[in-house]
Amino acid sequence: MNGSRILRKVRRALLLCACAVLGLRTLSALDPNHTIGQYIATRWSSRDSFPGGTINAIAQTPDGYLWIGAENGLVRFDGISFRLFDHANTPTLPPGHVLGLVVDSEGVLWVRMESPYLLRYREGRFEQTYPVELPPPFSPDRERGATAVARGVRGDILIAPPNGPLRYRAGKSTPLVSSGSAAGLAMSIAEAAEGAVWIGMRDTGVYCVRAGRASQVTGLPDQKVNALLPGTGAELWIGTDSGLVRWDGYGITDRGVPGPLARSPILALARDRDSNIWMSTPAGVARIDSNGVAIQGTAGSVPGAVRAIFEDREGNLWFGGTTGLMQFRDAPFLTYTGVAGEGGSV
Repeated sequence: MNGSRILRKVRRALLLCACAVLGLRTLSALDPNHTIGQYIATRWSSRDSFPGGTINAIAQTPDGYLWIGAENGLVRFDGISFRLFDHANTPTLPPGHVLGLVVDSEGVLWVRMESPYLLRYREGRFEQTYPVELPPPFSPDRERGATAVARGVRGDILIAPPNGPLRYRAGKSTPLVSSGSAAGLAMSIAEAAEGAVWIGMRDTGVYCVRAGRASQVTGLPDQKVNALLPGTGAELWIGTDSGLVRWDGYGITDRGVPGPLARSPILALARDRDSNIWMSTPAGVARIDSNGVAIQGTAGSVPGAVRAIFEDREGNLWFGGTTGLMQFRDAPFLTYTGVAGEGGSV
């Protein structure tokens, strides 16, 4: 009995240490005064035992685990090792790619599959949540499932199936649209701070739902919307195949968007705790600071085409792409070249 108790304590200590490694020796956010090249980048790929393949989504649960939605299934990272969950080793998880991840206000992980299924992972079990009319055995009918999922401002879950958006709260899904229509193939869904729900479509631009009424917004540079990112108040950043724009509360504008980013395809968007906007483009990763100044990294510095950007609770940034996973963390010291003092180079 004593031996078992000691073993449990050792395992718990190892888990805490492993979760701390996710922070990799930093307790603060990335210094916004550093360029992208001045951050320490750590990469994991198939050569480093990353089992997921192409990465589509990243999230973190309250226990510290990093979760990665990937081509080969759902991957859990404890800071040291990866564990792959797939249909072969976890029959309650449908086969196929994991395309979306979100954590609700209760700390439950939601998993959006390539198939029509949306599941919750809690207490070590996967539970099918949507659609309820397609119980196992699992169906490949993607047209009946959610194509986007996000956390609402109150911690509930926004779901975007083809027939219109839903809000999942207290065990029940409720349609958001009572007037107008926001049906179609959604690529992204988000709720602004002031309560409007936005749906970015593959073919028909973006829709806004306020007080149950859906309306299509005009003025986009492209009708394919890849990513939505709420700002303060009514502000919304919109990433399209032809550039980045903003909804400023009155209309679509490219004011505040640096020129190259207003013309480049935007693949993913995220905001860090210092209100910097991070995005991925075919040219690499870019950051817009609170003054509207953009800094870009090259495509060679990121893991392929980046489809997921995530800030963990320690303030580190994670990027998931076609060739694996990458983490940015602050360097404790910066090295400057071409600067010398009386004692030699600095």
